Amino acid sequence: MADAGAPGSGRGPDSPGPALPEGAFQAATSAREAPRGTKTMDEIERDAILAALDRTGGRRVEAAKLLDIGLRTLQRKLKDYKDQGYYQE
Repeated sequence: MADAGAPGSGRGPDSPGPALPEGAFQAATSAREAPRGTKTMDEIERDAILAALDRTGGRRVEAAKLLDIGLRTLQRKLKDYKDQGYYQE
């Protein structure tokens, strides 16, 4: 059997692969969708940051150390959360 893309095989590098069964693409994309009630990574991150602030009594330096992120990163994220209405100082 000739390799795909080999001379005389009739298939080049830009040729489509074998046809997928009908509905296979839909099933594959549906499998990647998160079930209802699950959180996005942004929500998980926000919850962790706000919990760390709560745990440290609002001390940002300690919260950043606890989260193993830079203080400027924490401050930037808190500004974003404030702008979005998730955080109040």
